[in-house]
Amino acid sequence: MKKSIDIKVGEKTYSLMYNTKALAAAERSIGRSLVFMLGQVMVNPSMGNAINIDFTVACLNAGIQDKPKDFDAYDFIDSYCERGGNLDELNAYIFEAIIASGLFTKGSQKETEKAIQTYRKVLAPLESKA
Repeated sequence: MKKSIDIKVGEKTYSLMYNTKALAAAERSIGRSLVFMLGQVMVNPSMGNAINIDFTVACLNAGIQDKPKDFDAYDFIDSYCERGGNLDELNAYIFEAIIASGLFTKGSQKETEKAIQTYRKVLAPLESKA
């Protein structure tokens, strides 16, 4: 199941969606395993604070669909945060989209949706503190 996750920045909505090639590109860019990072965040939600800007940039560059030719992930982050968001929220969207790829859950679309709901429950306290 590939499902896009929408991120609204001002009046524009961006779709974030991953397939195997996009996730591999993000891993190469940051030099770390997304499987490991996803597992760490699920086990210890405070690990989310250890995720750096390079992670966010790599994942945005790999997963934003129909990017404008002048897309700059750093500008995207600045714009998102200037409008009241923060990096923790943005990274929560990224991890949700990674789970929604269906590559890390066994079973049907229903199991993937269950994993997304579990992920949201795990990170809800972290996001509310941000």
